[in-house]
Amino acid sequence: MALTRETEKAALEAFLLEQKAVHIYAIGDLHPSCWADCVWDGLREPVGGALRAVALTYRGLAVPVLQVLADPRSVPALDAAKRVLELLVAAPERLPAGAFEAHLNSSLETVLRDAGFAVEAHPHLRMVLAPADLAHLRAGPPLRGQGRAAAARRLTPADADACMDLCGTLERSWFEPQCLGSGIYYGVYSDGDDGGSLLAMGGTHVAAPEYGVAALGNIATRASQRRKGYGRLVVRALCLALADHGI
Repeated sequence: MALTRETEKAALEAFLLEQKAVHIYAIGDLHPSCWADCVWDGLREPVGGALRAVALTYRGLAVPVLQVLADPRSVPALDAAKRVLELLVAAPERLPAGAFEAHLNSSLETVLRDAGFAVEAHPHLRMVLAPADLAHLRAGPPLRGQGRAAAARRLTPADADACMDLCGTLERSWFEPQCLGSGIYYGVYSDGDDGGSLLAMGGTHVAAPEYGVAALGNIATRASQRRKGYGRLVVRALCLALADHGI
């Protein structure tokens, strides 16, 4: 069974929307602003041609991202995901050159290790906020961080230097300045006389109102300002803003 290069958005959309919460990142990449940076490879049923698993390589960031996508509830689907990765490894021209991030179901990293890749594995836990949960956010009391800090406000490309400064204090970060133009970001600044420093920030890896999904990411608080409520301010502002955008 061979991989096929997938270019029909409708077929990919139908496959991904079957597991909307699991495939949020890839659904967001169907958006026209991301589509040109995506390469999709699929494994199809020999009879009927239905998609069993999909590999998405996103090249719109400095470090490319590979996702292998399948229904995590189904053993045959996970077997298909493993086969997709084995086929990619056997045809290295389909993989990003150099270092890349890989989002894989648990244990699939062994396919890369067995092929000689240097793998540093980390668990990737996700939380899903359903539309019904937004009522609790809207009804709750206004949040405010401790100390002299304003409420969370929308960040723009003019905040790029402040964001890079904050992300430079972190062990790992996936933030790049262009994210401020392509995504929705909020931050909390201090109230210093010099205009203040950025205490916390967060935004969207993807946001696709047409599919009703978004994925939050690059959420960070300066180490000296943690446990003061600034992260909560950012996340609440993001969630309410996304709801206002129809997500």
